[in-house]
Amino acid sequence: MASSSGGKTMCAVTELEFPSHLDAEISTLCIKQLNDEKIIVGHENGIYITSIGTTDSVNIVKSLEGLEVPSVFVDENSDGNIFYAASESNVYKFDIRCPLQDVHCFKDNTDEINFITMNDKGFLASCDDSGECKIFDTRKGTLYRTLRKRHKNICSSAAFLTTRADDIVTGGLDSQMIVWNHAVVRFIQDINTQEILQKLGDNSVNMFNPPMVNALSLSQDGRLLASGLGNGSLQLFHVLKGKRALAPSLLINQHGSTGITSLDFIKTSYSYILASGGNDMEINLWRLPPIATNAKGKQLVPENEMALEQDEIMKYQIYQTKLQTKINTLESMRLNSRDFLLVGDQTPVLKMIDVTDLLEI
Repeated sequence: MASSSGGKTMCAVTELEFPSHLDAEISTLCIKQLNDEKIIVGHENGIYITSIGTTDSVNIVKSLEGLEVPSVFVDENSDGNIFYAASESNVYKFDIRCPLQDVHCFKDNTDEINFITMNDKGFLASCDDSGECKIFDTRKGTLYRTLRKRHKNICSSAAFLTTRADDIVTGGLDSQMIVWNHAVVRFIQDINTQEILQKLGDNSVNMFNPPMVNALSLSQDGRLLASGLGNGSLQLFHVLKGKRALAPSLLINQHGSTGITSLDFIKTSYSYILASGGNDMEINLWRLPPIATNAKGKQLVPENEMALEQDEIMKYQIYQTKLQTKINTLESMRLNSRDFLLVGDQTPVLKMIDVTDLLEI
């Protein structure tokens, strides 16, 4: 249940019992909702499927035991039956209707994979340490395209831009965001996060703590993109139509200087609610402003990015809590008509926050 303190709604953090087969020192790396009650959890020594609130029914994916699983993704067109898991330089396809052995394996990445994501057309993006992003056609089980020679460092994250046909944005530890048309492997736009911060007066990025792109998240309507940076900044972009894909809009710096590690837009039809977690062990929830339109309903392009002052940050921040270890992953889910945020950190213990009342404020 939620309570109110100092004008903000407070939500309790519930710790879930972790499966007995896990070592207490294991870090949770990724979480995805599989169906109404089941979730997939990737960790340093493999992956398992379980139901929320119980450890009585834990299915261990034997084929990935002992392997680090940094990213998983569920095929939303499969009624929660098919999911993908990245480990080392491979992407494995699983079907829960079959025994929990992979039914297909994509082996085309040349380095360790950091993140995978998928669009509703069945294309799966796989970002790796070489700076490349492979695009797989999961319907045919083949490599479709390779996006390369733009990132000078690790490619850490990606998001399909759902309002722009075949476009995808990739983020890297070179502080670059690259927009591509993945169907024809055409470069569309690059964004240097370091240059944006310098324009706003933050020159510290030249000397230390570069704004590496650690996480990307796209709103459900496809019109707002969030980027979590290594210097603790949260950058927001409007997704545009036409030749220019992204326009910077807001900059929020609330995670100190240790870096944002995970972002997730929470599904809600009436506002943009974004969860952010970082190496500072903090979790923040943000109610972001709506996208401005003109009298005809056409989206207005932001003239300049605006860095929020502390009093403005407090206006958008609707929740904050601090855990005992660094945050690795956030996943929002709906369960029994209520909205929850699942948190994975540097322990095997999942944390669960009921955010329903926050969404109704």
